[in-house]
Amino acid sequence: MKEKMFCARYLRSAALFFAGLLSTVASGQTLKEVAKIDLPGPAGKRFDYLTIDPDDRYLLSTHLAAGQTYVIDLRGNKVVATIADTPGAEGIEYVSEFKKFYTSNAGDNTIGVVDLRQMKVVKKLPTEKKPDGSTYAVPFHKLYVSDERGKAEAIVDVTKDAVIKTLHFDSETGMPQYDPVSGGTLQRESRYGARSRAPSRFPLVRRQQPDDRLRSRQKPADCVFADGRRT
Repeated sequence: MKEKMFCARYLRSAALFFAGLLSTVASGQTLKEVAKIDLPGPAGKRFDYLTIDPDDRYLLSTHLAAGQTYVIDLRGNKVVATIADTPGAEGIEYVSEFKKFYTSNAGDNTIGVVDLRQMKVVKKLPTEKKPDGSTYAVPFHKLYVSDERGKAEAIVDVTKDAVIKTLHFDSETGMPQYDPVSGGTLQRESRYGARSRAPSRFPLVRRQQPDDRLRSRQKPADCVFADGRRT
């Protein structure tokens, strides 16, 4: 019953989102380009995650295929720094209180620590295989990084810049999220079928702060994909 309720809430939220989007389009309120920012690096090569440093009004952009990360000043729409040594950078997370951001470097299986005062990588933390998405639990000073191919999640104490725990799962891990209301973190597992990369099940794992103990594992049921497949 809980799984069906979860799925129903998800579908209802998606329906409301698209209804709002259609309403905006119908009323003539469309998005328009207001600026272009020229970025260094090879043209046509894949980018990945973005995040904002609201304190300095910086946009932080990982350039996965170029192995570098850009710091863009949004006040003038200009690149103010190109951070090298972030090979295959995917996820990126800003930590305000320490003026740092963290990159998930799939190219060398590390988490890069970038000091915004120095505009350079000051430390690399070895992790498991293909670090990807990340989330930051502000009250606990913990960064959570999914190790997608390693079927794991690294927990970093940002006061020490050290991996203090690695959680292991039964399958590949997706983008984690911190829930400030419950004080817990959520991690999606992606379980793939034998013949395709299409996810066949999506268990949602919830862990509780401060010790990251397992609180629940939930599988949404009866969700239907566009092509008719069910979870």
